[in-house]
Amino acid sequence: MKMKNFIIMIIVASSISYATRAQKKVGSLSFNSVLKVMLKHDVKEVTIQEAAIKRHIVFIDAREKKEFDVSHIRNAIYAGYKDFNLAMLNAVSKQSEVIVYCSIGKRSEDIT
Repeated sequence: MKMKNFIIMIIVASSISYATRAQKKVGSLSFNSVLKVMLKHDVKEVTIQEAAIKRHIVFIDAREKKEFDVSHIRNAIYAGYKDFNLAMLNAVSKQSEVIVYCSIGKRSEDIT
């Protein structure tokens, strides 16, 4: 029983260590360099602060269904990425201002 607890502690410690390293990478120069290569920046980008002050925005989630099911912006419309179909957005008025989002920006940029 003690060995099992020890192994669980190692797994938890490894997970915390990995999460800490991953969090540090997000603000790193190398991560930002990768984003510059991945993204074309050919659609308007907004910050969280800019999105928060807008009214009557339709949020469209370009992540996979399992990501959407875990968490999403309240009232966001699931659009997916691999299974994206423009018909999924038929209920969105063409006059609506939309913000398409994902985790990093690549999928939302592609969908947009």
